[in-house]
Amino acid sequence: MTKVIVDNAMLSAFLEMKCTTLLDGLAKKFGWSFDIPSIVKNESMQRSGISRRSITYRIKKLGNVIAIDKQRIQSLKARFFKLHEGELEAISIALDYKESNRDYMIIFDDDEARRTAKELGLRMHGTIWILSRAYKAMIINYVELVYYLEGLRRVGFWYEDKTVEAVLSDPGF
Repeated sequence: MTKVIVDNAMLSAFLEMKCTTLLDGLAKKFGWSFDIPSIVKNESMQRSGISRRSITYRIKKLGNVIAIDKQRIQSLKARFFKLHEGELEAISIALDYKESNRDYMIIFDDDEARRTAKELGLRMHGTIWILSRAYKAMIINYVELVYYLEGLRRVGFWYEDKTVEAVLSDPGF
């Protein structure tokens, strides 16, 4: 089973678009299990306009909430001071999985977080890759892919137009 560690950008976007069932479909299709850092859960609750009860239910259904020791977060913060605590907690979880040879991937969209994950040799993808994967696995169709990509923009998710053009011309990118 692959552990998929999500960051606030993806989780908040999928919660706001009310499409966490898409993630359920991916989990079933590929044997994924979603891990949500506790700080990311809290950030998502503050960011989205959805009730705390609804978010708690959706997150509980989606996967496990994992809390990392504050001292470990502070230690990472000293080294990677540009990252926020949710990203640091996600990195900490990914490092634990990497060290124990567990199958995992981390979902990051922030450039600095992606650079850091790459520097640490962590397996990483982004939110648009998740949508592309859902399309490629026939969990969503082309019209739904476009709808979700537009939905990301509606909820304030930023990405370059060339990225979307690449996905739409070759969804397996």
